[in-house]
Amino acid sequence: MSEFASPTSGAHRQPARRCIEIARALDDDALAALGNRGLVRRARKDLDRAAPHVEGSEGDRLVVRVEDVTVHLASNPAASTCSCPADGVCRHVLVAWMFLAACDLPAAPDGAADATPIAGAGPLSEALAVTDAELRAHHGVAALRRANAELSAGLEVDARRIDAGVLAVPEWNVEVRWVPGAGLSGTLCSCHAPTCLHRVVAVVGLQVAKGGRTLDAEPSPRSESAEAPRSRDELLAAVGLTLVDCVEPGLCRLATSTVDRLRTLGTSAHGVDLPRLERELQGLAGELESLLARSASASSESAALRCARLDALRRALSKSAHTDLTGEHRRRFVRVGTLSLVGLGAECFTTASGYSALVCYFWDAKAQRFATWSEARPRGAQGFEPSKRLVAPGPWQGCRSPLDAATHRGRLTGAWIARDGRLSARTGVRYERLAPTDVTDVPAVRAWPELGAVARRTFANGLAGASATESLVLLHPAKWQVRGFRDVEQHWLARIEDGDARVLDVRLPYTEATQRGIRALEARTFTPETRLLGRIRIERGATTIEPISFLDRDGVLSVSAVARGTLRAESPDASQESGPVAADSERPGDAADVAEGEEDDVLADADAELPLASGEGGLIFACERLRGELVDYVERGTRIPAPGRLLALGAELGHVAGMRTLAAAVARLSEEPSSAVRAERVLSAVYLLDQTVRLIAVEQAVAAGE
Repeated sequence: MSEFASPTSGAHRQPARRCIEIARALDDDALAALGNRGLVRRARKDLDRAAPHVEGSEGDRLVVRVEDVTVHLASNPAASTCSCPADGVCRHVLVAWMFLAACDLPAAPDGAADATPIAGAGPLSEALAVTDAELRAHHGVAALRRANAELSAGLEVDARRIDAGVLAVPEWNVEVRWVPGAGLSGTLCSCHAPTCLHRVVAVVGLQVAKGGRTLDAEPSPRSESAEAPRSRDELLAAVGLTLVDCVEPGLCRLATSTVDRLRTLGTSAHGVDLPRLERELQGLAGELESLLARSASASSESAALRCARLDALRRALSKSAHTDLTGEHRRRFVRVGTLSLVGLGAECFTTASGYSALVCYFWDAKAQRFATWSEARPRGAQGFEPSKRLVAPGPWQGCRSPLDAATHRGRLTGAWIARDGRLSARTGVRYERLAPTDVTDVPAVRAWPELGAVARRTFANGLAGASATESLVLLHPAKWQVRGFRDVEQHWLARIEDGDARVLDVRLPYTEATQRGIRALEARTFTPETRLLGRIRIERGATTIEPISFLDRDGVLSVSAVARGTLRAESPDASQESGPVAADSERPGDAADVAEGEEDDVLADADAELPLASGEGGLIFACERLRGELVDYVERGTRIPAPGRLLALGAELGHVAGMRTLAAAVARLSEEPSSAVRAERVLSAVYLLDQTVRLIAVEQAVAAGE
């Protein structure tokens, strides 16, 4: 500690002690929020050249001489002033605070006891004591109302460092710092604004997390347009009738006019501000269109599940127009300043509804979460092909190509990001490439039981849905057992172990998009340093991983986005490749999910279909049999009575497994003579069974992993 050089009178010692305690709480990040990082670096150099000295005090301010100027330090650091001509906080102010941080506390004035810190009870107690009246007085009524809305919508505040006075809002890439004893007016925000929404969100979020308050209101439901040709109630009723017209005659007797009606209803949903319903309608229309075209990727089971989910959403919307149910037309991006991104790979795919997409994956080092950038167009759109876009310039100024960004560590300046981690490519965002991706830059999962929380969040979520990055995991296996490509299964297979020898299967399907990646994997050497970025799946009652990319010291290999000419020389040529000619690489998704534009969610609903476990026994197998009977009934139509086998299976699950709610839903199919009502009830039973199976499969998979 430096010796506190000052006059001998004790009049100035009280403000001196207070300023020293505050200075000790100001680290370089706090000083950067007070000024900027450039000023902090320069102030450090100035401090090394010449030490300031304390001249005295004026009221509650401490007077410090720095070089040839006079600095007046206040309990609120942002209110400190300097006699130099610079506006705002200058380097002299920062030098003065740095100097005081290294000083010893002077003796208490007039021999007073100094056991209690002058700074106050601590950041946590002070922040919890802030009232709404103070928040409104300092930041305005609108800011408090907006903070309540954002927190109700799911915005999170990280209070793990509150003891050090730090409250973070990772989604917005900001940190609010509580200066001891300075109160709400003395808080510092990394956005540098004197008043801002971030401070209000941080304080209210902390109070909610600690149980000191409840949020004032739920997010305001989206209201329907007054100029829409039909009301929401009329639209929801029409959707219900259309679903009955799909199921009553049976999916095997589907009419083209029904698909057209669904697309028209999707347009109407847009008019009454129900974007999520619009996406579901357009997605179901695309699914049924594939059925009519006898496409190889079409599935009656998938179509039945989509009908059931749409019916469940329709019923929920008839009771509540909450934002989570209505959805958003366009993703809302917020400016977050500078991001440090680590490229984790890229993915090219085509959705079942006919859109081609390119997605790049990143790790946001500060927010400690995954981030994505994507671009999608209707398949066959002129001038767009994912594999070519992968190596074209962009998406940001200074970026050589998406492939380059996805394989390097870089800095994104002026970045805009959405709540789900989607990055915007709007004008003004600049990318600076720093170095190739280092596998040690990103925290990876090493123990497979940790995947249980990801599985529950991804699959067992009801109508809540999951964001594009919910199912992503980065794994660091302790041991690799590569089985390679299997002709019979048409998958590239591997088995990975964690440190406790728990096993996890990796399964990469053979498609047009992955065939070149599989060739590269056949020639790749896997070491204990190899990491895997993948998407969690539930198959055969166990957790499996569908790989997106592999990372090691040789770089990043994206299995569906291998640029032409980048395969190793030792890779086998096409004539040596196992497997038939692959169909188009398809991922479940809605047409509206991948509509043109950067705000479109090209990965939404990617995990909608949960593969079921198979086997000769067990609860999952019994549910699978019932599900097959229900789907078969939907395919044949409800104009015939419910088959006895279907009713018996439902009763068996109710009696043996205790699934009384599900059994009652199946039993109601035999109680109604109307085929239209049976169509509504079978959709309810399909949805209820699907959610039940998801919960069972996830819990069984998690238990198997443990």
